Amino acid sequence: MMRFSCSGGYGNESGSQIVGGRQYYDLYRINLQTHVIKKCWNIHPNEIFVPTNNLVLSKDKKYFYALCYPHEIAKTEARLYKFAVKDGSYQIVSAPIPVISERIESDINLFLNERTNQLLCTIQEFTNNINSTIKIYSLAFPPVSRASYLSSLAVKTSAKALYAGIILIIIIVIIVIVFIYNKRNRSNKQLIINEAEPAIIFENETGLLTEAKNEGPKTNAIYLLGEFLAYDKKGRDITYLFSPKIKQLFILILLSSKDGSGINSKKISHLLWPDKDIAKTKNIKGVTFNHLRNIIGDIDGIELAFANDIYLFNITDAFFCDYFFVLDSLKRADAAEALIFEHIDLISRGLLLSDITDSWLDDFKLNYDEQVMNVLLPQTAKLYNTESYKMALEISRLILNIDPFNDAALKYQLKSYRRIKGIDYCKKVYDQYTAEYKKSLGIDYPISLEKILQ
Repeated sequence: MMRFSCSGGYGNESGSQIVGGRQYYDLYRINLQTHVIKKCWNIHPNEIFVPTNNLVLSKDKKYFYALCYPHEIAKTEARLYKFAVKDGSYQIVSAPIPVISERIESDINLFLNERTNQLLCTIQEFTNNINSTIKIYSLAFPPVSRASYLSSLAVKTSAKALYAGIILIIIIVIIVIVFIYNKRNRSNKQLIINEAEPAIIFENETGLLTEAKNEGPKTNAIYLLGEFLAYDKKGRDITYLFSPKIKQLFILILLSSKDGSGINSKKISHLLWPDKDIAKTKNIKGVTFNHLRNIIGDIDGIELAFANDIYLFNITDAFFCDYFFVLDSLKRADAAEALIFEHIDLISRGLLLSDITDSWLDDFKLNYDEQVMNVLLPQTAKLYNTESYKMALEISRLILNIDPFNDAALKYQLKSYRRIKGIDYCKKVYDQYTAEYKKSLGIDYPISLEKILQ
């Protein structure tokens, strides 16, 4: 017997709500007989939403339906989403349903009435800790997409009306073209963009380049830059197997194995169980190590060794770690430029273990940031001077991600934006930067936009 579990929602790996959280969009298949859990997918939508209670599976088991809404907005709207079980692709298949979720007790559920072929949505809205209002909505099942619904309402147009419409559209297009042409001729403020550099702006929030990228291997691989990810020898995503404590243990030994030294057993106990006496951590540490050995047993090229009270990972070329790869490339002068152009996606994933805030990671993070900055800063000026504005913009974004108030990176970011988007957009970015500068440091940013762009 199989059951699907959507872990999508808002939270964090520790389960403690006081430390904040983030949205999760992933699906797991649970075998209730063998107790095997398999991760189906993890998507990254361009919108923010969380699912409500209950999933409804389609009859062919290829899709499931879930009510979703942006939970951070008190007076908001819920919509019915149709997700593909295979890859997580989705579409909205209902009109918006008004929801007031000012209190955490508010409750939204989705049910299927198979006798009437209806989906039922129940919403319990609390105005205080005593009173609530219950609303019930129904929708025909299976629902259709908004596009299909609007298409069914379309009125068939006669041939004569169609021709008249086409002629009207052509006239409007001609008028618009003439207007734009005359306006551009009158304006002397717009900068001329180099013909060899397409005027493309990266609208995605992460700032990644839109060209095809070498994203790294998906077998026997561990990713530490940005979000932690793990893949076994069959290419399966096994990140979910690393509980918070197992992940901490694995990362601590892995980072300590980079130079071949490993880490002392007592130091592991002190760092990972600081509130316990070292002698009392023996049992819990042994259990954690057993779980870790079972997990990495499915990853080729990495083996846990223990000798003279030192834990160490023996690593071969079959194992890939993005952090190790980037560090090794940065140390080789002949590989630094190739790293930027061929493997920019690895650095662009984010800072070292950006989602983990343990203090024992600070030295590793600082060392990585310094090495990356030493290579990226000179490349930014070089890329801009060779008119590689898109890449200069990307590199400057990476630097500002490490050092948010780096003057050199800001300079080439703004100059690249001017080349790509024009002076008006450049001013907008500058104003946002100076506002954040004033908010963070309490003083005005001392360099004017005109001086930066000189």
